[in-house]
Amino acid sequence: MPSGSTPVTVYSQRLKRLLQNIQAGEVSVAQGLHALRELPFSDLAYAKLDHHRLLRRGFPEVVYGKGKTVGQIVSIAERFIQKGQPVVITRASAAVAARLKRKDRSMRYDAGSGVVVLNFPAQRMRGSVALVTAGTSDMPVAAEAKIILELMGRRVVEIYDVGVAGLHRLMHHL
Repeated sequence: MPSGSTPVTVYSQRLKRLLQNIQAGEVSVAQGLHALRELPFSDLAYAKLDHHRLLRRGFPEVVYGKGKTVGQIVSIAERFIQKGQPVVITRASAAVAARLKRKDRSMRYDAGSGVVVLNFPAQRMRGSVALVTAGTSDMPVAAEAKIILELMGRRVVEIYDVGVAGLHRLMHHL
């Protein structure tokens, strides 16, 4: 994806091109129908992949990886890659990341959080969000949240281990 483009604009442009090609007669109606058939979702029997979420919500599908097999996750990711769509996978193992790296060299994996990011353009940062954790055991979940927030174009101000028993630990950051 072009740098600075949002996933929505890239996907919208791809759909617009398809419709223009149908209108110009460069793509048959049958071919266009086939291309649009899986616009809302793909049915893989064990998973329904929401391809339309990007247009509806402005952020692509996020796949919860925990509890899925490596093969299922790779298959899901491959479908998004085939469609040129970004996808985020959470709670992914190193084995999943290794398999996906063979499919897409630009894949990013954060081992601390288990987040895999595929086909996602760099975002222009706008606005800030405070990410506050009560304790250090919250850090893997906070790392996951930070990655998602950054993918949404938000700067993240991290405040770790403010505790739940002492307001003074939070006030220190003000």
